[in-house]
Amino acid sequence: MRSKIGENKRKEKNYFVEMCRFVFSICLVFHHCRELGGGRSNFFAGAWIFVEFFFLISGYYTMKHYDENESNGEDTGQEAVTYVWKKIRTILPYAAIGILISVLQIVILEKKNAEWFSLSVSILWNILCLQETCLATYNLNAPMWYITDIMLFLPLIIILILALKDIYKFYLSWLIPIFCYIFLIQNNGTLQFWGGQQMKVMLSCFLRGIASMMLGTFVYFWCQKITEINHEKVKIHVVVKWIFLCGFIYAVTTYDLKKMSMDMIICLLLFLFSIFLAEPVRIPKGIATLCEHLGRLALPVYLIHRPLIEFFKMMQVSFGLKVFLCLSCTIIVSEMTMGMVNKYYRKKA
Repeated sequence: MRSKIGENKRKEKNYFVEMCRFVFSICLVFHHCRELGGGRSNFFAGAWIFVEFFFLISGYYTMKHYDENESNGEDTGQEAVTYVWKKIRTILPYAAIGILISVLQIVILEKKNAEWFSLSVSILWNILCLQETCLATYNLNAPMWYITDIMLFLPLIIILILALKDIYKFYLSWLIPIFCYIFLIQNNGTLQFWGGQQMKVMLSCFLRGIASMMLGTFVYFWCQKITEINHEKVKIHVVVKWIFLCGFIYAVTTYDLKKMSMDMIICLLLFLFSIFLAEPVRIPKGIATLCEHLGRLALPVYLIHRPLIEFFKMMQVSFGLKVFLCLSCTIIVSEMTMGMVNKYYRKKA
């Protein structure tokens, strides 16, 4: 029975999405590698948009889960928290490794200037994924704001899905994101906002996460509706998806996305529709296994790379070599960490 369930899950998995997870996480590594110097301030400057992809996917699969499975009879709030905890508990070890690397970096590089009490308290807030809530003096792993948003707001979105049903699907799933984006653009001039007051940064992160997760549920709902009306998946050629993918990567390496934030959100939504509305394409088992592995590797890469960059800032080598070493180390550490985490959960099972 277990092997059959495993086979069914394997068939259902969208391997193009898994590959995109990995490719986009690498783009985010390049985005943060701009801090390594070399006068490359525009190097993958727009790659921040791919964080929205991860939020959209979280919202999409959450809606899929609750559409395909009946409520288990628990209190709605408890059910939402249980679902989210199962979702994040397997990725928290990767965030913890990132925090450990940051602490080592501070101990080694800033031991004379470090505020040890504040650092100790900040470790607690960071482990609880509350580093963006103005409670922590040290933000030890900046990409963890992704987990913070899921932990704080995905349960609330699930409660809305279960309590309001059609009102949520037809109205709230797109109205609330539009209001969030309008607010961000009116106040910050862009969807992405870093380097200002901490409260404004925190609010920007929270609203981006809420809007993108809700839009992910919107994409799932309308994909299902279009499929029902059409009585089958839409015949979207695989080339269309590749054009979208290459177009995104080209855009983030060449354009100033601060001036075209909403344009890229719309393109990202069309990209998701092209992925999930298309008929599944059969691929060889070896490629499917590779895509699945790379998809699982994406989150460790995203959650571990940022602290490693701080170590490579010290190196007196060319910008290109720094980027290569940073990317190589990130993938190696991520692979090792993922192996240890998988081994732990297999033993526990």
